[in-house]
Amino acid sequence: MTQTDAREFLINVIDRAAATGRPFWDATPEERAAVRERFGTPAVALRASRQPCGDGPGVVAADLFLSTAILVEVAVDLLNDDGAGRSREEATAALRQRVHALLG
Repeated sequence: MTQTDAREFLINVIDRAAATGRPFWDATPEERAAVRERFGTPAVALRASRQPCGDGPGVVAADLFLSTAILVEVAVDLLNDDGAGRSREEATAALRQRVHALLG
């Protein structure tokens, strides 16, 4: 994965995590539909998996997207609970800034 793809992928996942104001697994079907309408499908995850494997690139991309989304939620929780009193919105903004600092 190139640096540009990594940045695009992470920002996409962070934006999706911020869209409903709570973890994606707590989102209602209506909220998930609104996120899909706003951001489209996780197509960036499909582009991130360019090398086919035994299960096919779609399966690998879905696994990559899910695992990254869970890591984003863990990072948001850590940023919320570090004693700084950040809101979820402030935590996701801090994650975006860090991704841009690391990946341009």
